Amino acid sequence: MKERIRRPTNRTEQREVCFLIGRGGTVLQPGVALLERAEDFPADAPILVITDAECDVVRIRREHAFLVPLGARLPFTPRGPVFHMAP
Repeated sequence: MKERIRRPTNRTEQREVCFLIGRGGTVLQPGVALLERAEDFPADAPILVITDAECDVVRIRREHAFLVPLGARLPFTPRGPVFHMAP
């Protein structure tokens, strides 16, 4: 599984946005752990995980939510809210 982190294009985006992009069957936990440990990511910032729901079991310690396609189900019982979007 190839993962890549899109680099922010400006200072404001650097503080506010981080994208982790996968190709199905994505292992998200390393990216989540990186954000939780990052010194330049606010400690009280919530994490929004946008996924096609074909991912590993993710454990997130801080406030978070998931955004998945309409009809998709995560392969685990999420602790945070799950939002669905239409294609």
